[in-house]
Amino acid sequence: MGEFTGIQWRRLQRYLRSLGLHPVVGLCILILLFSLLSWRLMVSYSWGPYVYLLLMVYLGQLLGRPVRRHAIRQWSGPGYYWRIRLWEQLLLSLPFVLVLLIFKDWWFGPMAVLLSLFSLWTPPVFQGRLSLNLPFGKKPFEYTTGLRKHIWLLLVVLFFVVTGFVVANPGLSVFGFTILMLLPMGWVGQIEPVTYLWQHCQTPAAFLWQKWLTGLEHLCYLGLPLAVFLGVMLPEMSLAIAVVFVVGVGAQSAVLLAKYASYPRDIDFVHAILVATGIVFLPVLVVVLPFLGRKALANLKQYLP
Repeated sequence: MGEFTGIQWRRLQRYLRSLGLHPVVGLCILILLFSLLSWRLMVSYSWGPYVYLLLMVYLGQLLGRPVRRHAIRQWSGPGYYWRIRLWEQLLLSLPFVLVLLIFKDWWFGPMAVLLSLFSLWTPPVFQGRLSLNLPFGKKPFEYTTGLRKHIWLLLVVLFFVVTGFVVANPGLSVFGFTILMLLPMGWVGQIEPVTYLWQHCQTPAAFLWQKWLTGLEHLCYLGLPLAVFLGVMLPEMSLAIAVVFVVGVGAQSAVLLAKYASYPRDIDFVHAILVATGIVFLPVLVVVLPFLGRKALANLKQYLP
């Protein structure tokens, strides 16, 4: 167990150094950012605990990917596999449980532990093996591949929307819509090979504009039907629904620009912090989007005419 933990710690150190950060400095920044975002979420929003549970389950899914499970089995052998999986799932849930207990969400703390343990035996459908025909074009690829891998999250959205109507809590239904609008952030952030860019005979500005318009079209396919339904059924929440839709567009735009500002590498640490800050504090997006746009245009000049 100690050897496995040591390997993961060294991997984390290498990753932080690849971002240009000393491991200690990087960890301090991560802890500070996690604490600030947690405080903002738990203080400002009544559905904060639900976000925490959903985020923790999603991270648990990443730890339980079939490829990773196979690698752990090969490294540890049958005798230690479940010990390692249990250890890392409980370690993952620890900061979430502490925050929930600090803010006196007594029921959500134990629920977080149970959900973390449940992730040890998650069925394959939660691992992104379900494929469906989707109404999105082949180009760009982000929505097609992203939704096929995370189709199960639509069930989570449906659960919150329906539960909101059942318990007469409109905010819960709007929270489900919020999840739906923020899902594409992870999809548009996928890095494509350089050969994908070589297919485009466009200037960087035209390329980004086309990507943004296509992403907006696909986001409307995904979120607009539910937005209209909720607006009709919950007219008192129309303003909140409109704000969430605008936030979804802004978040997707920020991630798209951050991806090409860091291309061909993954979105770097500084750009990720800017995107997260802009989503949590919306007025900051007015500054973040032009900044990332200039960076993306300058970076794409290496790959596009």
